[in-house]
Amino acid sequence: MSNFGIPRGARHHNTLNGIVPILKAKNLPPFTPPFNPLILSVPCVTWFKGDAGLTKAGTTPISWVNYGTNGGTASFSNPCIVVQINGMDAVRMPDDQHYAQFTLNMTSQPRSCFAVFKFANVTVGFAPYTFLSQEHETRAKDWQVGLYTNFSPFSYSWMSYSYANSFMVMAGFNTPSPAGTLYTMGLTNASSSSNNLLTINGVPQSLNQFNLPNATSYLTGSYTTYLGSSLTTSPSNYDMTIAEILIFDGAVTSAESATITSYLRTKWGTA
Repeated sequence: MSNFGIPRGARHHNTLNGIVPILKAKNLPPFTPPFNPLILSVPCVTWFKGDAGLTKAGTTPISWVNYGTNGGTASFSNPCIVVQINGMDAVRMPDDQHYAQFTLNMTSQPRSCFAVFKFANVTVGFAPYTFLSQEHETRAKDWQVGLYTNFSPFSYSWMSYSYANSFMVMAGFNTPSPAGTLYTMGLTNASSSSNNLLTINGVPQSLNQFNLPNATSYLTGSYTTYLGSSLTTSPSNYDMTIAEILIFDGAVTSAESATITSYLRTKWGTA
């Protein structure tokens, strides 16, 4: 021990003061690795993000790389439009004939979906503003996720459903209208209805569940799936912009849901 109180081997000479202690880093925040949804408890089969993997010609998107375990790319119908959100690319689908299509492979009934998106217009009166749908048409067992407008008591509701076989209605958007607002939404359909979860910008929403509220009767296997409506039942003012979407082949935990939501909200600047 030197008479400076510094153990030998923990110092080096400096022309300014002769001895400078080499201190261990203390009280620093723990190292946090980059967000990686591929290491969560259930497989992340789909991951489209505007800040990577989007090939474009000017403001026209050409293809979108899927960073999930399914891999592959999405293609676009008609000339969708690349826009900027929080300094990053996002894709605008200005009507129900503009969409991205990709292959979604689900092996189980439970499933989770997280997305950052907004609808430019919303009209109350029995209209589906879908942002995820299978098989290009509404039919039994197709998985549909989106905002649905209705008359009282649910002016604006979120749904994850399989057409007439199984669906959940989620209240929480009676006022104000969600039109024009960028949202981070997290939705989990679990094998038990008590584990179903819907969050909007990190806030859990009340679930009003009808028919078969747990995850059941959904399509499994590989099917063509669409971002954007592509449905003839969509309203004439359909106009959606999507920045990022993650789909999990199973139900994520509530802690994982919070982690994914925090990542998306911080990245895209949602409320």
